[in-house]
Parts: sequence; C-alpha cells; structure tokens
Amino acid sequence: ELLVALPLSVPAMEGTAKIAAIKSCGGEAMLCTRKGNKKVAVYDLNMVFSYEGTVTSEGPEKTLKGEVKLNEFASANDEDEYEWSVTVEGKGKPNDQIKKLVTATASKDLLPKLREYAAALAAYGTQPPPAPAAPEEPQQ
Repeated sequence: ELLVALPLSVPAMEGTAKIAAIKSCGGEAMLCTRKGNKKVAVYDLNMVFSYEGTVTSEGPEKTLKGEVKLNEFASANDEDEYEWSVTVEGKGKPNDQIKKLVTATASKDLLPKLREYAAALAAYGTQPPPAPAAPEEPQQ
C-alpha cells in the first residue's frame, strides 16, 4: 500500500513515472524480543517493483514499462549498501530515456516509504491490534 502508485520525481518537462505494482517481495523477516520486552525487527528482503512512465521529448506519448529491483533490503545494511537496478521493456531512445529518469529518481523516492515499512515492521507486536469495525446497520 505504501508503494503502489507512488509517483517518481521525474522532472515534469522530461516525462512522468510511477510505481505500478510490487511484483515480488521475498526473503526473511522476523520480530525478536530481547532484554525483557524490547522488540527488534530483523529483515533481509529482495523486492521487485514494476513502473510505468512516459517521456515527453520523443514523438507521440506512449506508456513505457520496466522494473526496479532492490536486493539486500536488510536491517543490517546501511542505505548506501542497497543494490538497485532498473530495467525497461523494449528498445529505443524513449525506452533508454525513461530508464535513465527512473534510475536517477527511484531510490530517493522509494527509500522514505521503505523506511516507513521498516518502522511498521519494528512496531508490529508492540501495539494492540486495531478494534474490529462495527457492523453496518441495514438500510430500510
């Protein structure tokens, strides 16, 4: 939910891009209790996001697609150690241009949301579960 439809900060004069979906998220994640009741989140995940974008400088506008891969999203790694790669479907100047734009912006746009995800993972189990919603009254 944090990442789907996330716009990437591609300069408006050059095009647009957004995260379209999370294609995969795999690895290990666990919540450990240490020293009494201190919760520690430990994770090591590999994630693949699909993106869609357009470029405005090359002929008629068409939607271009590709993937952003993040390897080693891990609690033990610093953010500068994350391994990012960007691919694009197809060939041509517009495809190369959107790949360049997404490569330049994806990590800085995704990192704040990934920090939120890591914080939510760390907070899991430390807060009471939300109360169930009250059933709706039937309308007559």
